[in-house]
Amino acid sequence: MPTVAVTNDQIIELFFDMLDGDESLTPATPPSVGKQMSRTEKWQFTLPALYDIACQEYPDFSALDYSKFRQLVIESPVNEYLEDAGWQIVLQKDNLETDQNIYCLTRL
Repeated sequence: MPTVAVTNDQIIELFFDMLDGDESLTPATPPSVGKQMSRTEKWQFTLPALYDIACQEYPDFSALDYSKFRQLVIESPVNEYLEDAGWQIVLQKDNLETDQNIYCLTRL
């Protein structure tokens, strides 16, 4: 099976789907770190939960191992694109380990 390269555009698409309230993204998010997205609410997530969502909803992400996914998200310019739409990803709770931190997609 050939390796599929996941692009920054796909990372950005994932977050914009969250903004659009894509209901298919909600079930994979543990209740303690996620909620249905709406234009007035925020979406909280850990990177492992986001990876689970991405793998379930976007076939290309399944070709990545978690560490590569995490690197792509951290290095992507997603906040630049979200800012243009009035949103941002922020660190909501620092648990002293990237995989345990809680991030938040929220309005500016």
